[in-house]
Amino acid sequence: MAGKTSLVTAVAVAGALVAGCGSGSSSDAGGDPSASASAGRKFDKAAVRTDLVAAVTAAGLPGDVKAAGLPGDAASGQSAAAGVSEREKLAARVADCTVDWASFPSSPSSTASAGGDELRRKVESMLDGLAGRGWKEKRPFAELPVGEGGVAAAGMYKKRGWTLHARYYDLKGMRMASVGATEDACVAEFSEEELDLLDSGASGGSG
Repeated sequence: MAGKTSLVTAVAVAGALVAGCGSGSSSDAGGDPSASASAGRKFDKAAVRTDLVAAVTAAGLPGDVKAAGLPGDAASGQSAAAGVSEREKLAARVADCTVDWASFPSSPSSTASAGGDELRRKVESMLDGLAGRGWKEKRPFAELPVGEGGVAAAGMYKKRGWTLHARYYDLKGMRMASVGATEDACVAEFSEEELDLLDSGASGGSG
């Protein structure tokens, strides 16, 4: 099951990196952020989005929190587009299980003047905010080498039937970050064949 979750999350995050390049504010959830995880409420996709919007906004991060199928989400309805491949249809199903956010890629010149890696510090602040909202750390947000001149950091968190993966990349000074939360029960509905097809796309295979 761990492999299943990681494969689906990889596709969800790949989608987030594209979707996160859109314009707009991440503050579309409205209301009091502290009320999202009260014990008496169902912890559904809308509640997950409220958590993520609150943490992203408090950390001062740019970009939208995406949650396909919820009112006001720019990605809603894209799965019905004509001429899409089977893998793209599966990716749309993954989006239905997912709430995600991605930063705008930042160039070395734009981050050098900020006095170090501001994006990573803000991502860590966002994760602290999520921890304060009840997301439990299952794998610490830690640095991983990704080859010469590159660094990545990743961590995993869980809350009430949802798994959240946070990723940060610095590829020779080009920095980006993403967060994807997937519903465990929804992920479990994918067959191994479907996951293999999704993984071929996430790995850069042609389709």
